[in-house]
Amino acid sequence: MPTIRILAIILLCALGGCASTLYPGPWTHVPVTTNPPGATLHLAGYTYMSPALVWVPRKSGDFKLSIYKKGYRPGHVFLRQSPDYLWGLNVTPVGFLADMRTGAAYDVEPETVDFVLIPNETFQQETGP
Repeated sequence: MPTIRILAIILLCALGGCASTLYPGPWTHVPVTTNPPGATLHLAGYTYMSPALVWVPRKSGDFKLSIYKKGYRPGHVFLRQSPDYLWGLNVTPVGFLADMRTGAAYDVEPETVDFVLIPNETFQQETGP
């Protein structure tokens, strides 16, 4: 009888543990601010206005955040997929598969974006006519 209880405890631990339960889902958000504010942000087919929380899928690879504002030079920031350190807490096959499938095994870097826009006339003066 004690053997069955021990096996039941091991089975419950194996099925229950995964790091994905620590996350709200397969998406993460990245706060984006620009100086000056009010820039248009484009990412993965979505448009935002700065300051904004930009939503990024965790498991879809790298993304290019494009930043535009009239009178300013366009800018770009790359948001890169990276392994999340909490994923190391996942020691079960079920948790491993769930985290890989949902993207919970990944995070996005940088965690925040603070972008300074350069006025067009400043850019033209530095580069010449």
